[in-house]
Formats: sequence, C-alpha cells, structure tokens
Amino acid sequence: MAINNELLGPQKSEEEAFAIEALVFSTQVALQKAMNQKGVGNKELSERLGMSPARVSQIFSSNGPNLTLKMIARIAHALGEDFELIRREDGNARALPEESARHALPCAVDGRMTQNQVILKHLNKTGSITVREAVVEYSIQSLTKRVQELRESGNHIMSHVKYHPVTGQKYVRYTLESEMISS
Repeated sequence: MAINNELLGPQKSEEEAFAIEALVFSTQVALQKAMNQKGVGNKELSERLGMSPARVSQIFSSNGPNLTLKMIARIAHALGEDFELIRREDGNARALPEESARHALPCAVDGRMTQNQVILKHLNKTGSITVREAVVEYSIQSLTKRVQELRESGNHIMSHVKYHPVTGQKYVRYTLESEMISS
C-alpha cells in the first residue's frame, strides 16, 4: 500500500503529499494527546460526538478519511479543548524548551533550543528522523519545512522514501549526509 490517495486526492508532487500527511498526522496526534490528558477513550469520545466507536477509530487511523475543520472543532469541543490552526511562521517558530531535546547543541539567546537545533541534535545523535518522530518526541509539526530551512543553511540532509513494514504506508526518513552540521 502506498500513500493514502483517498485521503490526499489529486497531488502535484511528492513533497505536497508528505505535507498533507504530516498535517493530518500532527492533527491526529494533537487530538489524541488531548484525549489522553482528559482520560477520554474512543468509546467515550464516540458517545460525546454521537457517532460509532468504529467511526472514531477510523478518524485516528492512518488510512482514515480526511479530518475536516468542522470535525476537528467537534472533537475539540467534546473534549473541552480549544484548538487553533495557525501558520507555523506566525506561531510555531518559537523555540522549544531545552528539556524537549535529548543532547546538547548551541542554544538560542534565551536558553531555549530552536526547532532546527532540536532536529540537528536528533540527527547527530540517531542519524535519522521521520515526521512521526518529530511530532511525537518534540512536537515539531512541520518537519518538511524545518528540513528545507536546514538545507538552505548548508546542512546536507537526504530524503529516503520508505514503506512501513506492516501497513505499507509510505513515509520519508531524513538523514544527515555527513557528520558536519551547522546550528
């Protein structure tokens, strides 16, 4: 199984496909985190939304239908949460806390690491990163954009298309081409 074409619809490029999948996945992760923090499972959420537990499970599956803004708002309301869709440049280019990263890199002036520094630190330590790892481990919602910025600043980051061994889902694993990185 390749990229979920039903979810993506017609696509212009592989980068666009990955951008779509990254946003859908990061939204699913954010909603799931809110559910976990509230102690709400799929069954309880389905009751709050007035839909079947199977439909709720489908919403959170990798092959599920596209989440509409209305559905995201319904889920957020059912959880008593307030979500906001903001452009990364406007609201999420902020630095991450030092504890969000695993190992030392030069820090920004305020003692917090930028998302790019966190990614470089991860790449330097582990050798590679995926969108899922960036979202789950560091709450970085736009790895593709951060990788583009890192490339523009002279870092040699390669993209390797992979397929999940169980689901067959297509994804990209980013690796450093060399040991030399800039911050």
